[in-house]
Amino acid sequence: MDDKSIQYHSANFPQFRRDKKEKFDREMAKTAVIFEDKKEWLGWLKNQPLKRSFSQNKQNLNTFHIHIPKTGGISIKNYVYGDTTHYNNFGHHSAWRLKEWFNLNKNKEEWDNYYKFAVVRNPWDILWSGYKYTKWGSKEIKAISKTPDLLEQFDNPLVMSLHEKVNDEAIRAQHKKNVSALRGMKNNNSVAKSFKEYVEAIYNSNKINPFSGRLIEVYDEKVGKKLFKNMPFTTFQFPYIIDLETEEIMVDHVGRFENLKETVYHLAEVTGDTNIIHNYNLSTKNISATEVHYKNMYDDDMINMVGKIYKEDIKRFNYDY
Repeated sequence: MDDKSIQYHSANFPQFRRDKKEKFDREMAKTAVIFEDKKEWLGWLKNQPLKRSFSQNKQNLNTFHIHIPKTGGISIKNYVYGDTTHYNNFGHHSAWRLKEWFNLNKNKEEWDNYYKFAVVRNPWDILWSGYKYTKWGSKEIKAISKTPDLLEQFDNPLVMSLHEKVNDEAIRAQHKKNVSALRGMKNNNSVAKSFKEYVEAIYNSNKINPFSGRLIEVYDEKVGKKLFKNMPFTTFQFPYIIDLETEEIMVDHVGRFENLKETVYHLAEVTGDTNIIHNYNLSTKNISATEVHYKNMYDDDMINMVGKIYKEDIKRFNYDY
């Protein structure tokens, strides 16, 4: 990697509401803050807003899930904690960032006592999954709008196959979800018109944070020029579980998305809670809306590009195509 391309930026810096009244700057979540110095970047990152969930659900409180995006985290939280708004739900933050938050709040002992775990996923698969999500939205399409033209441009293959009739309130709620997905699609299409172009855009980025990911140059209509933007689900996975200063592993267990069952049974043993297994067995598995396997989407050039982009994840977690 050319030293000139290495910068420390806020790629995929996540902001989550911790209560219903809280507001946050959506533009900051998308627009990159760039630093030339790693120490300066870490100092900035350490002091960014971070809040614990407002939930008082403290089920299996001895465990702490480091939630890497697009690794089945919502399902895992349901298995282990019974819902997704658990007391220890901080959103998609790294173990290092969370440790610093506990230290700043004089709760170092609490952090040290947690059994910390994370799940990783094949980089070729996770990039395709993230692309689908920003292109078509999530799989949770349950309503049929009385004005179906609102859904046509949503371009999700699942939408028109549904048959369930719902009331007006549910339609309004569903339309709100669709609008969010459309925003995601617009951002996605401003980068590339196809998955191959999307992979190429990431590969060709010259804004690389070795502990975060790559920024993509996107035309911003508001300012009338291209800006470097944080694209969802393009971040590296390994920085979520290492100390960003020493690079030591900070979690007790790293599971694999491809074998969630193994992690489920392991956590049931750690916590002594067999309901985790019960919840897993009763759950509806997370099936993508398009149901296209990632191996159907790559040619040789794309395979090699992703291999180079995510070489550190591939090496650390022993993945191959």
